[in-house]
Order: sequence, then structure tokens, then C-alpha cells
Amino acid sequence: MLSPSDLIASTTRSHPIPNSTGTLAVYTQQSPSLQTPTAHSQSAIHVVDLDTSRFWPIPDTASAYSPQWLAGTRDSDHDQLIWLERLPGGSTRLVISDARLQKPAYVAGELPGHVWDLRTAGVAVEEDAGLYDRLSLAVVGKANPDGTLHGPGDAHTDLRDVIWFGCLVRPPGSANGRYALPRVINLAAYYNLGPEVSLQAPPQNGKDDEGPAISRDWCLTSSAIIFAAKDPHLPGPAHTASVCYVCQIFDWTGLTPHDYHAIAHHGLGGAITSPTADRNGAIAFLSQEQDGYAADKNRIIWIDDPDGRRYREIFASPDGQGGWDLSPSSISFAGDGTLLVLVEEKGQSALYQLDPIPYPHEPTPADLRRVDQTHYSKWSSVVDVSPVVVGEKKPSRVLITYDSFVHSRRSMLLDLPTSGGRGARNLFIDDLRADLSNDQVEQIWFLTSSGGSKRDIHAWVIKPSHFTPEQQYPLLYCIHSAIHGSWTSTWQGSSSSSHTTETAFPNLALLAEQGYVVVAPNITGSIGYGADFVNGTRRSFAGAPYADLEAGFAYLEAGDALPYVDTARAVALGGPGYGGFLVNWIQGQPLGRKFRALVSWDGVLDVMSYLAAGDEQHLQSVLHEMGGPPWRGAALEEWKRWDPAMHLGNWATPQLVIQGGAVDGVHHPVSDAVAPVAVLKMRGVETGFLRLGDGEHGERKRETFLRLHETVLAWLQRFTG
Repeated sequence: MLSPSDLIASTTRSHPIPNSTGTLAVYTQQSPSLQTPTAHSQSAIHVVDLDTSRFWPIPDTASAYSPQWLAGTRDSDHDQLIWLERLPGGSTRLVISDARLQKPAYVAGELPGHVWDLRTAGVAVEEDAGLYDRLSLAVVGKANPDGTLHGPGDAHTDLRDVIWFGCLVRPPGSANGRYALPRVINLAAYYNLGPEVSLQAPPQNGKDDEGPAISRDWCLTSSAIIFAAKDPHLPGPAHTASVCYVCQIFDWTGLTPHDYHAIAHHGLGGAITSPTADRNGAIAFLSQEQDGYAADKNRIIWIDDPDGRRYREIFASPDGQGGWDLSPSSISFAGDGTLLVLVEEKGQSALYQLDPIPYPHEPTPADLRRVDQTHYSKWSSVVDVSPVVVGEKKPSRVLITYDSFVHSRRSMLLDLPTSGGRGARNLFIDDLRADLSNDQVEQIWFLTSSGGSKRDIHAWVIKPSHFTPEQQYPLLYCIHSAIHGSWTSTWQGSSSSSHTTETAFPNLALLAEQGYVVVAPNITGSIGYGADFVNGTRRSFAGAPYADLEAGFAYLEAGDALPYVDTARAVALGGPGYGGFLVNWIQGQPLGRKFRALVSWDGVLDVMSYLAAGDEQHLQSVLHEMGGPPWRGAALEEWKRWDPAMHLGNWATPQLVIQGGAVDGVHHPVSDAVAPVAVLKMRGVETGFLRLGDGEHGERKRETFLRLHETVLAWLQRFTG
């Protein structure tokens, strides 16, 4: 039976990145300590042969991260790796090594501060061709107010995340054929973009057992760096408007004086993400239309003229709503120019492809082709995709990483069907759990209504591996953590989770394995069901979502759909965040009396506490749902209307309150956890309290993960056993 210790003890791997010839791929692997599962993971860079699936570790890479491939002109360069290593003093060095272990590794350069998210490419424009062999390179790092790279000895606190670019140089005919990095240049300063411009969604700023994240907000080509940043002219939490900067680079050393400028694309007026470019110079990005609404629909924008400011919306419609009702999460290009689109759709992350643009005609959603899900596994979700370079006469190929409720990440080589290919092959670089199966997963739909409108609600059902239909199992009713998140068929469950896969909570399969039938409804506001469904929480912060939860419970209570569910032994769990808020809301409503016990994690009690959450995007989302801040117009009535504290007189169900553990910048006041506990005690209702540390990493994080699960599972068992 799957246990919390099993999750911590599992090996995790990053998405493999193919080399320029499509023969090898590199990834990082985190393996648990054999002596103590909660101790520091053993990290290493690994390489897999894409033809044979044979894989091997790169020695002495325990402190390495962000591996990439060199894109040199010599045939031997295609198998050369480059990665970052953070040194004890706080600086970072770049190391180059042969992936096939035929040559020793060497240090190509050292930077005086911490950097991450390494990217590499060739050089498109080389004025002194033949004199030097050069490659382009870029990283992300913090900049001091004077534009220099922030180092361990700098006392500055007013920092911003910026892109730093440089040139790996190797004189031809040199004795050892080694590259060197003379220096890196602050891209924002190089283009005089101003001190307000910085990457809008920086990845994890540190190297620990999780490995650094890869940002989807910038990309590197051999001739340009393209990145998205919040519009510097519209600061503050009320705005989400972004700018996509196209920075063409003619001298990667940064030594030649220049008078060219970055080209700024404002998209449709809202947030911009996922800029991408193909090898022929085509550029696309995702843009929202509405400034100030982080859950607005993403739309595909195609730049017709990279040297100018002309661009158009793909799937534009006469009514301005966009012809595709779904909201892509990321886009990228395949080797043949096909646009690859990842999108959440009905509880799964799906991969679509769109033939090369521009079309002879304007494309419509009918031109999208979903990559056949049967290639990988039922209920799976694609979490990442990379193009694989193959011969001209061979089908276009991609390398995807996917997972589901019942298995962790797997990787597969897949021929795109639009190029005539039919091949699909798993890379056996993952740990498979034979005791979990797709048979444990079902989906149900039920009808709900609120505000005079009816909606079909989708819910996932996860059963234990030892399930027998003749037996009845207690119900565990799960509410996802973000108002515009969703329960997605992935190993970590929630699309809004910021935890890594081995420490995600809740892992729905793990909960089911304890003897529960888990029902996880995607209530109004969830992504993947169309724009109207997402927008259904506007001025209905707890209204429509609560009606959905109530209708879902009634559907289960009727017993026709899932007769093996015992609703008389039901418990509800929500959080961290909005799900915890809904549990507090349920506690004061009639539905709260249907449950034997409740669990809330970081749920606010006083709705005004959202003003102190500490995360700009989180606050902006709440302001949008409420119709503005509480001091503006009729918005105050909305804030009062959805305040759980107004219904404390109805609280009567035992509740475990969890506080803390934030890893994404959202910190709710501790009073929102202490007050519910005090209220329940005053009313003579059984309660429990668990305080978690914020921003934990490594061993402490895994210890906290075990303590969290032990506490929650013991609480649930107490009321359902």
C-alpha cells in the first residue's frame, strides 16, 4: 500500500532535454538517501540514449543543475554538456563535459553571483567568422540597483531578476579545444529598458534537492532573446498587463557599440507568457486580453514581422471572445515548424499541434489536432514537451513527459501524426508502480444550479488498489487549492500546486490507498472547462462553488452512481489556500453538518485577511472576484457576503486546522488559523491544530511532509474508522 514514506523515497526526474541531433537527452535525477528517506537527496545529471533507452550518470554532478547541450559547429560538440554549479562562497561556475564520458570535464567560466535557468544556442551573425568558434549563452540572475550581478558580498535588497547573456569562445586550432566564457552582460541594461523591467515570474531562486525550475517567460535563439515582463508603466497588484520584448543580438560578446532597440509587443493588453521562436525566426506568445485578471483566457499571438510591431491573434473571432474556448498554458515549436500547444481540458493536460503558420487561410480551432492519448496511458496528462531533431525525410518527433493520478512522471518519444509518423516509445528512465492502475480512476458528471443557471460539473473518483465493489468505503471529498486551479490527472493532483511531485499534498492516490474513495470535483472557477466556467466565480466567491459542492454531495448521497461510497462516513479536505477557505465556509453552512470531520489548510476566516496574503497575483485574483477592494463602491457588500466569520454560530463539525507551509509567497495571517481553533473550542467542538514552517527545503521539508500526512491521516481515521 502506498504510504507517505514511499513518496519521499521515490526517485524523481526532470523533463529530458534532447541534443541537437536527436540522439541523446539530459535530465537531472533526485534519489533518496538509502539510510534515511528524509535526509538530503542524492542529485546527479543523467543522460539517456534515445535510440536504445540506455542511461547513465555523469560523475561528480551532485551540486550541478540546469544542464543543457552545447550547439557548436563541430560534430563532437553535439554530445557536449554544459551545466551550472553553485559554489560554497555564493558564486556560480559553468562546467562543460562529454556526455559519453570520453573526455574529462572542465570549467568554462565562473560568475560572481548565483545564476540559474541556463540556455544555450549558436550564433547567427558572426562578423569575424573563421577567427573564433562561438556559442551564445544566457542565464537568469539577480541584479543590483547599479546593474551588476548580485553577489554574496552585496548588501543591496532592492533586487530584480534579469537575463544575463554572453558568448562561449573557443579559438580554432586551440590545443585543448576548450570553450571559455569571458563575461556576461545585463540584457536590460544593454538595451536601456529601465530599472523597472524584470522577469515577471522568476523560477526558484536557489539550488536544493528540488532542482531549479525552468521559466516559460523567456527563450533564447541564435540571434535574439525574447522575454515577457510586467508592463513597467502599470505597476501594482491591480494590473497584470505585460510586454513581450524581442531583443535582437548581433554581438554576443556585448563589446560592440550599438544603437538598436528592443521591440516591445503589448499583445492584447493583459498578461503575456510563453514566448517562443522556431529556428526559422517565427515568434509566438500567449496573451490575455484583460488587464488585472490573472485567470483571463490565454490566446495565441503570432508575430508576422519580428523586426516590426505587427502581430495577430490566432483564432480571433468577430465578437472579440476568441474562437477557442480553452486557455493554453504553454506553446512551443516542433522541428518542422508545427506549433505545440499544452492546454488543460476537462481535468487533463492535453497536447495539441497546429500546422505551420502562416496558413493560406486564417486557422480555426478545427485545425488543431490533439495528440492521441492512447500513445501514453489512459487518464494521463502531458506536463512538458520538447522537439527532437531527426532527418529531413523522417517524421517530426517530440519528447514528452507525462504522469497521472496513479503513476509519477514518465517520458516518451513520440512521432507527431501530422508528419505521417505513428511511432511511440517509452524511455525507461522512471520508476513504475505496479500496484496502482488506471482501473482505480473514474470520472463522473453531475448537474448543479445557482443564480438561475445550470452547469455540468466534472469530478474525479480515485479508489484504493484493494477496492472491491461489494464493499462500502468512507468518502473523502477534496477541494482544490486555488479558485482558478483544477484537479488534473497528474501525480501531484492539483494544477495549482507549487510543490514538487514527491512532496505534493494532497496526493489523491495516496489518500485513496488509506481506504477511502476520493471524490475531487472541479467546481465553478476551475480551468479547463471554458471561459464562462472560469468566470463563474465573479461576484460569487463562495456562491457557485459551494452550490457545486452541495449538489455533488447530494449526487453521491443518492447512491445510484457510486453505491460503494458511504456518505455517512464522509470527511472533507481543502487547501492550501482557497480550498481551505471553502472548508471554513462549509463549516458555517448546512453542508458542514453532512461531514463527520473537516480539514482546512491555510484557509482564511476573516475574508479581509486576503489583503495581507503577501502575493501580488493572489491578491489581484481576489480583488477581481470581489469586484474591487472593499472601500470601492458596492465591493464592500461582496466582501461581507462571502465572509466565513459571519457564520461562526453554525460551526459544529470537528475540524483540523493547518497553518503555514507556504512555498509560493502566499502567507495568510496566523490569526486565521488560531481564531477557528479558538471558536471551535469555545463552542465545545473537537479541533486539532498543526503549524508548519514556511519556505522549507530539503530534509526539513520532507520531515514536515511526513508530519503533515501522519497528522491528517490520523485525524481522518479517527472519524471514519
